[in-house]
This record gives sequence, structure tokens and C-alpha cells, in this order.
Amino acid sequence: MKAVKYLVLSFVAAATLTACDKEYNAPEALRSDFDKMYPTAVDVEWEKRGKYAVAEFHIPGEGDCEAWYKNEV
Repeated sequence: MKAVKYLVLSFVAAATLTACDKEYNAPEALRSDFDKMYPTAVDVEWEKRGKYAVAEFHIPGEGDCEAWYKNEV
């Protein structure tokens, strides 16, 4: 039974990791807008999710956040 649980968990993890385009380099205009809106953001990671560019980041004292931008580039 443990083997089945690990197999299912492995499948879910693999599916989750392939659902988003990692290592996405957001266009300069998006990054500039983001920097203006969230000047205290740290640990910023960009992903592409369908038609959107998504910034995942942390704001000290507030927690983890996401900002979604319509990616028309």
C-alpha cells in the first residue's frame, strides 16, 4: 500500500512540475511595472501560466504573494 501512495505522490508531483513553464524570463516592461508596485518584494520568481506571466514573491511582514499579468508579448 505504501508503494501505491508513493507512486501516486510521484505522479502528482511530476504533473505539477510540468504544468508551468519554469525559468521564465518576463519581459522588461513587466518586471519594471512589478518593481514599481512591489519595491520590497524578495525571492521573486517568474512563471508563465497560459496567457499570463506570474510573479511569485515574498513581502517581509506580509507573507507570500503572487502577481498575475496578462502576457501579450
